[in-house]
Amino acid sequence: MTSQSQTPAIADVYAGDIDSSSAARTLEGQVFAYRIEADAEPDVLARIAGICNLANVAPLRVNLQRSAQGGVEVDIELDGISAATADSIRRKLLQLTCVNAVSLN
Repeated sequence: MTSQSQTPAIADVYAGDIDSSSAARTLEGQVFAYRIEADAEPDVLARIAGICNLANVAPLRVNLQRSAQGGVEVDIELDGISAATADSIRRKLLQLTCVNAVSLN
């Protein structure tokens, strides 16, 4: 009888999907909340989702609504990432041309 590997079939080894169990435990319970102010363009949510995709993380919760100024406000919660990754995502979001401001809580 051979032992089977514990590596998930969909793991992306270049994105760091395979972490030690101690590192995975330290990330449990941490939720990073972003408030994004952006232009009201049809593809704004797709652009923001693309940044999450590059970081290999699915949002825990997303809320988009129009603001009184004619733009949109997007609230996103991410979990299972480190504080360094959360800040990297914040900086990448600010580089999008349609994004005006990003706050990370």
